[in-house]
Amino acid sequence: KQWYQRRVAVSVAKTDEYSRRDTVIVTGLEYKKESETFDTLSGSVADELSTSGVKVTASDFSACHRNGNRIKTVSQKGKQVKLPPTVTVRFKNSHKKDLVINNYRNSVNGKPKPVRVVQSLNNHYQTLKNTINNFVNERNVGISWIHWRSASSGLCIKLDDGAIVSRVHSMADFTSQFNKLSL
Repeated sequence: KQWYQRRVAVSVAKTDEYSRRDTVIVTGLEYKKESETFDTLSGSVADELSTSGVKVTASDFSACHRNGNRIKTVSQKGKQVKLPPTVTVRFKNSHKKDLVINNYRNSVNGKPKPVRVVQSLNNHYQTLKNTINNFVNERNVGISWIHWRSASSGLCIKLDDGAIVSRVHSMADFTSQFNKLSL
């Protein structure tokens, strides 16, 4: 019974994630609440995403909006940092989204950029991604990246040693492959 429930839960998560295949989340984009319109926001997002080397225009988006309207204050390394609301961007063409996500760099020379772009993940895959990160960190293994591939491929993880773990939809998928690696 538990096996069946897990299978149904993963099936639902795959379907939900498929609907997000053309969507990214942009964090750290400057926020001017009083003067920001859809046109200025989508233009700013397009300009930032174009730094990936892929030409992006506001007309490439079917939707672009802030997630809330409050600036959050969080503590990072002992300092209070103000973070603008994130921006959800849905591309008209998922191929263009893939080009941007594969070419946009969230860090330069090992230092995080103020504006970052990530794949929009549902709660199942975001939690799985965080669990995998914690699992490998506890074992002192580095991760180069974790990417969402597709509903059939799930998450794909590249470890620092070059090993790739793919088709991950659950922690059991990951650990069964991870344990076969000689680390």
